Amino acid sequence: MKFWGYLFLAAIVLWSFSSQAALVTMESPYSVKRTMDRLQKAVKSKKLKVFSRINHAVGAKKAGLKLADSEVLIFGNPKVGTQFMQALPTIALDLPMKMVVYKDKKGIVWIGYRDMHAVAAAHEGQVEKSLVNKVNGVLEGLARAAVKNGIKTRN
Repeated sequence: MKFWGYLFLAAIVLWSFSSQAALVTMESPYSVKRTMDRLQKAVKSKKLKVFSRINHAVGAKKAGLKLADSEVLIFGNPKVGTQFMQALPTIALDLPMKMVVYKDKKGIVWIGYRDMHAVAAAHEGQVEKSLVNKVNGVLEGLARAAVKNGIKTRN
């Protein structure tokens, strides 16, 4: 019985590390709005298509609830996204790309995105590693542009 308990605990620990590793965040010295404005400008400068900008705090307020500032930008490049979907059709659930800017309980503003290696792995298939690396590089560059010289603090 002890063996199964340890095995279960190990599985939970490994799952928690893998799910945490899928999220990359950087602290921003700016407000949520300003960080998101900077991110949107950086996305457009890369000739990526902005599909939507969602302000969750405004939505919460309309529902009579309170939520700290939180916005999501949905954007992408159909040529790149199509390459992912050709290899992994279910990855369409995670496309187009999304980045979140939010204020935590301590009042610190963060920008975050999913690591594409983890996203691709979740869909249990093979995508060209060079393509995944390229997309991760673009996402990191966009986040850094939004926070100026932000430092990757959680991964």
